[in-house]
Amino acid sequence: MSGLRGLLEVLRALFRRDVVEREMAEEFEFHFEREVESLLEAGLTPAAARAEAHRRFGGVDRFAEATRDARGLRWLDDLRADVRYALRGMRRAPGAMIVTVLTLALGLGATVTIFSVVNGVLIEPLPYPNSDRLVSVWGRFLPESGFDFPVFPVSPPEYTDYREQNTVMADVAGYAPTGATLVQADGEAVRVRAASVTSNLFAVLDVPPLLGRAFSAEEDRPDAAPVTILSHGLWQSALGGDPDIVGRQVRLNGRTTAVVGVMPPRFSFPGDDRQLWVPLGLELPGNRSSHFFRAIARLREGATLERANAEMTTLMERWKADYPDIHTGHFLFLSRLVDDVVGGVRRGLVLALGSVAVVLLLVCVNVAHVLLARNVTRRRELAVRVALGASSRRIAQQVLAESGVLALLGTVLGVIGAKIALGPVLALAAPALPRTTTVAMDGRVAAIAAGLCVLVTILSGLLPALRARKFEPQAVLREGDRAASGGLAGTRLRGALVVTEVALAALVVVAAGLLGRSFSRLAAVDPGVNPDHVLIANVSLPGGTYASPDSRIAFHRRLRERLLAIPGVEAVSGASSLPLFSGPGAYDFAIADRAPPAPGELALNADFVFTMPGLLEAQGRRLLAGRFIEESDTETSLPVTVISATMARQFFPAGNAIGQRIRISGNEDSGWMTIVGIVEDARYGTLDVAPRPSYYAPVAQAVASEQNPPLGLFWSIRSTGDPLRLGPAVRSALREIDPGLPLTRLDPYTRIVSESLARPRFTLSLIATFAGLAMLLGALGLYGVLSWQVAERTREMGIRLALGARRSEVAGLVIGHGVRLTLLGLATGLLASVVLGRVLTALLFEVSPLDGATYAAVAASLLTVALVASAVPALRAVRLDPVRVLRS
Repeated sequence: MSGLRGLLEVLRALFRRDVVEREMAEEFEFHFEREVESLLEAGLTPAAARAEAHRRFGGVDRFAEATRDARGLRWLDDLRADVRYALRGMRRAPGAMIVTVLTLALGLGATVTIFSVVNGVLIEPLPYPNSDRLVSVWGRFLPESGFDFPVFPVSPPEYTDYREQNTVMADVAGYAPTGATLVQADGEAVRVRAASVTSNLFAVLDVPPLLGRAFSAEEDRPDAAPVTILSHGLWQSALGGDPDIVGRQVRLNGRTTAVVGVMPPRFSFPGDDRQLWVPLGLELPGNRSSHFFRAIARLREGATLERANAEMTTLMERWKADYPDIHTGHFLFLSRLVDDVVGGVRRGLVLALGSVAVVLLLVCVNVAHVLLARNVTRRRELAVRVALGASSRRIAQQVLAESGVLALLGTVLGVIGAKIALGPVLALAAPALPRTTTVAMDGRVAAIAAGLCVLVTILSGLLPALRARKFEPQAVLREGDRAASGGLAGTRLRGALVVTEVALAALVVVAAGLLGRSFSRLAAVDPGVNPDHVLIANVSLPGGTYASPDSRIAFHRRLRERLLAIPGVEAVSGASSLPLFSGPGAYDFAIADRAPPAPGELALNADFVFTMPGLLEAQGRRLLAGRFIEESDTETSLPVTVISATMARQFFPAGNAIGQRIRISGNEDSGWMTIVGIVEDARYGTLDVAPRPSYYAPVAQAVASEQNPPLGLFWSIRSTGDPLRLGPAVRSALREIDPGLPLTRLDPYTRIVSESLARPRFTLSLIATFAGLAMLLGALGLYGVLSWQVAERTREMGIRLALGARRSEVAGLVIGHGVRLTLLGLATGLLASVVLGRVLTALLFEVSPLDGATYAAVAASLLTVALVASAVPALRAVRLDPVRVLRS
């Protein structure tokens, strides 16, 4: 309360100062006149009485000053005076001040923009009550288990056992991202992003439906009647926001499904894009080796993740004793949900925030340059003020006030610029960052902006303020213009600031250089496909309509035939997974006439892809040996498979893969597939992860391998021209076969490849931008110091030229000084980059954080910039007329 009263007193003084001083003047006049009257009564003349009253009372200003000192608000008047003085000074040199304010606005705006992104993505809690108590439950397989999967889904028995046996979780839920085909209110089918969830998921998240209810336990069974819960956005867009939607029937995946609830606006799980939820319908107890869904849990009130991990360790030891065949080298572990959501982008955003902080520090150093230079030009003025009684504290306060005015103007412009820039930054970040919908200029960002304003005031004004206190007014007034340079100490200080700027710039430029080399190598990685002139279309069949394997196979064949008939189409094929977009499932397999791996050895495991004929031609892949899937590979022909180069090297090192037979493990009745070809690797994950072994089987022979033909295929359509022109014809072909089927995605393959690079591209774009700003600011700082050096040494250089010095020697003095400062800053910055390089390791691909070529390129670039920045002041020095200099 005392702080609030103090603030109110300050505000009252600010807004009522004129009123208070007018009342004070009236009160003074009243007492003054009474004193005059008393002196008149004592026999003094009117003139003598007024003179004596003035001698006794003094002026009203003395009482005003004493009153303000008594109220503790003298500093407020000093501040008002300093601010007015700073504004007058800015009007006297508008060009320099405008550039300074814009430089501050640039640094502060960039900082506020990046902090807004960091705040929304990393700091803001997840949109669930007490989200810090939400944890993910994952499985892990060590090589000892026969597999090597650091993160893996859980199985139904593992889920139910952990839910029943743990004591630290309030509840545990399960979910699996999926897709669904929904018929909208207008009768048009649309493919939506969905999730299969256990009935208690919404209770674990602590978010009840806005309308209706959550799923019941009876609905979460394999044989239960189909029900669904809609997102608020899907309810509005696809079903017209029908207020009576709860209890209504919709067509979902070809089946009549009852809507039991609608979630609140902006709710989504998992991720930001789920539009619909259906029961997971676990078949319990289930197969302990069948890992296909994820789990999430909520810690009990007062429980900690450390305690939960300790209990998990105890449970895993018990499970290993109870199920040695399953849980040897395989266990569950916990991680915070927020880490799963943002863990992949945390390092990049923290690096971006650190880089923009360096840029802001460079801005502060540049402002400090400007204020130091202004102090030197105003030395006589400041000396006069000190000689007239101004304290060194008042001089420093005046310099800090000027810094504060600049910082305040820069902050206001910077926040406005950040508000404008945030939209384009989020558009660039959308494919690369999660949670972009939570990014906004909120109260926390405003508080940071205010804090930055204070910080910039201190950082940019402290050194000039301290320097302003350390000069002898007598010497300045005695020496006149000869003292204008600020002395050797001032020159060294400005040089030290330039060294600091170059060192900071080198830090950011090295980071940008390393990320740039990493990105170029990543972009050069062969994904195993040729995306040029290829259109990707995803068609998913509703399970209710296409329940039988024959109906699915027939549809895929008809669609391929129809797509091949489109003019301009060269090749067409469909596959259950798409490189760089959709990862295949990992399946164990057995090799005929080969003993299975011994306990503790890695199992025979590879990614499995169903495909239609023509995949090589459609995706531009290379066949290394044998043949690929052909039209003749039908339901009645010999089951065949094609393997990747990595699978051939890893499991058939003798080079005898073709002709060998393999089959999917887990079902001894599944048919053996003969290897008929070897195809080059394709990267189904990300470009920075080595391709896993994979094998391909014809869709038509799915039943032979004890598998169901896939409901959805990704179609690769190679064209002779622009692939987007095929879009209308592809839609028409699909409508001819089944008018109720939607296209989930219709994009050029090049866009998918580009999106796979979105995250490193976004990080590189930010760091490269900040590196460019850092180089510019460093160059401006060096240019300013050298320009000031030429100006303050004009007399000396004129004398040198008059005595016969060559103009090249004078230019060498200027450029040499700039190069020496740059080399010292470079050495410092590069050494610091070596120390901090380990921070970048996780963000680099096939590039060492100590990459010599990058460091050499950075050094060359900064030296070049330094030479350019030094050339202009050097040219000014060369053009000096010695006669005119000596006369002046």
